[in-house]
Amino acid sequence: MMETKKKTLKMERKKHRGGLYKMQKKVFLCIMIPYLIFAVFIKGIPFLWGLYISFTNYTGFNLNNLSLVGLGNYIRVFTDSEAISSMLRTALIGLIVVPINIIICLFVSVLLSESKKGVGIYRTIYYIPSIVPVVATTMIWKGLFLKNGGFFNAMLNMLGMQAIDWYDFNHVRLSLIMLLIWGACGGVLNNIAAIKAIPRDLYEAADLEGVNPITRFFKITLPLISNMVYMNAVTAIIGILQLFAQPVLLSGDGGLTALPKQPVYTYMVHVYQQIFVNLRFGYGLALVWIIFIIIMSV
Repeated sequence: MMETKKKTLKMERKKHRGGLYKMQKKVFLCIMIPYLIFAVFIKGIPFLWGLYISFTNYTGFNLNNLSLVGLGNYIRVFTDSEAISSMLRTALIGLIVVPINIIICLFVSVLLSESKKGVGIYRTIYYIPSIVPVVATTMIWKGLFLKNGGFFNAMLNMLGMQAIDWYDFNHVRLSLIMLLIWGACGGVLNNIAAIKAIPRDLYEAADLEGVNPITRFFKITLPLISNMVYMNAVTAIIGILQLFAQPVLLSGDGGLTALPKQPVYTYMVHVYQQIFVNLRFGYGLALVWIIFIIIMSV
């Protein structure tokens, strides 16, 4: 009798779990279907259309007599000296900015991970550059770099030094790098969360062994938050590869169609010029797909 009741209870539980699973499946589908429709029609179709256009001679006005050019646009990218040069400039900026940003972000994260009075205010202050729109940030820094009346030249004058034209050929890259480093603490909250997740026992044991703070950082903190540091590094590299608005607004005159100075003429600026200024949509989209492959490889 008891065995029969147990079997009955097991069957009822299985039926209940089965019914619950079916209900969860239906709810999941109801939630996901709108997103899938959005992804297919808003993202997927333009994605595939852009891939197709990269193999054609499309210029924006010849849709009726579109013709395939095969890999011609992609081959042209590697024979275009300006495309290669712009990629090298972007890589150079990234080699300088990304390591500095990672180091600054780590240093600030360790300081702000301590439970001190008022630390939340400092966390907010350091994170503010990450939420200020890029256009607003760049225009503010453009004012700071003015040769006449700019903050940096005013400081140089106070020190008895001559004013610098921050937008000339020799200094414009430095100006851009300073602007990009200003937003170095975008990953500070992620790092703090990772540091807070480290068991306190490890630090207590290190203190008992007389380990100094520097050794503790390199032996405990850094290894245990390495995944978060890696994620911040990857997102920083992707951000540099997509660098467009800052160089154009900082050194160009005339809006987004303006040509920035050559030292800050980045790869995405070249893409924009080819598509929206020169109307070389096929070639421009080939440039886009190459940077897409690079980013996905990263």
